Amino acid sequence: MKWILWCIALCSALQVLGKDPIISYTLSIPEPQTHYVEVDLDIRDWRGKTATVKMPVWTPGSYLIREYAQHVEGVAAITPEGIELPVTKIEKNTWEVANGRADDFTVYYRVYAYEYTVRTSYVDADHAALNLASICMFLADHLDVGGTLKFEVPENWKKATTSLPKVADNAFIRTFSDFDELIDSPVELGNHETFTFTAAGVPHTVAMIGYAMYDKERLTADLTKIVETCTAIFGDHPSDRYIFHVHNTLDRGGGLEHKNSTSVIVGRHVYHNQRDYEGLMSLFIHEYFHLWNAKRLRPKALGPFNYEKENYTTLLWQVEGFTSYYDEYLMQRMDMISADRYLRKLAGAVNSIRNTPGNYIQPVAESSMDAWIKYYRRNENSKNTIISYYTKGNVIAASLDLLLLHHSNGQYQLEDVLRYLYETYYQKKDEGFTEAQLKAALEEFAGIPLDDFFVQHIHGTQPVPIEQYLQYVGLQMRNQRATTFAASLGARTVESNGHVVVEQVLRNSAAWDGGLNVGDEIIAVNGQRVSKGLLSALLNGSAPGDRWEVLISRDGLLRVLPITLDVDTRVRYVIEKRADATPEEKALYEQWLNDKFDS
Repeated sequence: MKWILWCIALCSALQVLGKDPIISYTLSIPEPQTHYVEVDLDIRDWRGKTATVKMPVWTPGSYLIREYAQHVEGVAAITPEGIELPVTKIEKNTWEVANGRADDFTVYYRVYAYEYTVRTSYVDADHAALNLASICMFLADHLDVGGTLKFEVPENWKKATTSLPKVADNAFIRTFSDFDELIDSPVELGNHETFTFTAAGVPHTVAMIGYAMYDKERLTADLTKIVETCTAIFGDHPSDRYIFHVHNTLDRGGGLEHKNSTSVIVGRHVYHNQRDYEGLMSLFIHEYFHLWNAKRLRPKALGPFNYEKENYTTLLWQVEGFTSYYDEYLMQRMDMISADRYLRKLAGAVNSIRNTPGNYIQPVAESSMDAWIKYYRRNENSKNTIISYYTKGNVIAASLDLLLLHHSNGQYQLEDVLRYLYETYYQKKDEGFTEAQLKAALEEFAGIPLDDFFVQHIHGTQPVPIEQYLQYVGLQMRNQRATTFAASLGARTVESNGHVVVEQVLRNSAAWDGGLNVGDEIIAVNGQRVSKGLLSALLNGSAPGDRWEVLISRDGLLRVLPITLDVDTRVRYVIEKRADATPEEKALYEQWLNDKFDS
């Protein structure tokens, strides 16, 4: 009998020891003009003599170590009885609380929040825009524990908007299922305007933050189109609610996707200029498409996340590049832009990558891997060494879409592959995919092997032959600069206070070979003092092979550089219909674009 009682007691003790702690956060903003958020991380039923709390170092969707702990100060801990507990900082983002026998205690700290981007937090006298990855510490080894989040704000702030569920219909108290959901749910506090609409059977809220004159009916109609078009591609809407956080500012920009919301920052005047408005719609499509492609359909490395270090993947060209393709391609499908306008945008992407020297140095898979150290830390030499996985991924996606159309005789497009991957790896398995699985799916729908494509264009630096794929739909690329024989210096300059200063030198250009450096001030060419305008005029009046004597000032010392001008090899492609297109190619064109070939 004693043995049985002992076993029961042991089992009860083990259950207690294995019990998850109860976690809640209170975010207070008592003096918003100081830009501080005061955080109470309340921990109950903790088992152990020490507790470790950590601050994330990055936020999902933005691949850079941002060191959010740099804005944390005044970390302390106290029990409900008022006993202060020792707190020791043991790493850059880690604090250890010596709670001893205390099962219940609260960790206090302050966060300075005055960086207005979608990746950071911003507080001023009018409102608070919080990216919770930059605000909320987590309890080590307990990322899977849910809890509550409470906001204490100035009395005159009446609204709290976030995708986190309310408690008892109280907008200022929310719940979260785990830390992933918590920090993937941006928060807006203040007196912003909100309006709602339902699309694809899902309620959507738009939070308009900051002053802006806009047409609510037009914006609602266009957002409805975006929601329903994207949902139709994947055949399923994964959210039961969604929020657009729209921050209207003077001149900032950016966007970041979340699991049930997005945050975008735009210039407040974009609603009144057609081209600017097109850019806004493209941004909305991009972030909304991520609701599937990134937040659910994802590479294996992108979830579950490690919030303390880089999460490497070679597949950002798929995550961001494919999304970049659709954010423009879908605009013409929704009649927001014409087919001709879309083709000009696609040609612009081709021109961008082919005129970037880094395209021939860095494979796009490596660009994805190196996002953490290169893409978000660009300098004056970046154009020579890296390529954007957004832009090149866009051209790759367009190429694959055309390739699939052609080889399946119009039966499949890239969206069919994405829908298959979404159903297979998210809906059925809730896991990420590998590059091999992505390649296998593309090959299955195309009916051809893609080994060479991946070797040459994903892991190699051979130009993506999109001109070949455009032929499949009766189109051709034409280089408008093919017959020009212009001279090139290969340096970009800026003029400041009457000084012409070199800002960029392109690899293997005349300036590169002649020794011109970034930071050099160009004073004269062939004995003639120059301004930026005169420098351009001299270049336009010169021919390849002409020799310039360039007087520069470098670190305050004068020197003369002999530079021989090169041929300007930059391309300027346009995409146009072929006069000899076959009926089959015209039919594929019309299937690809929402446009009649012979119109």
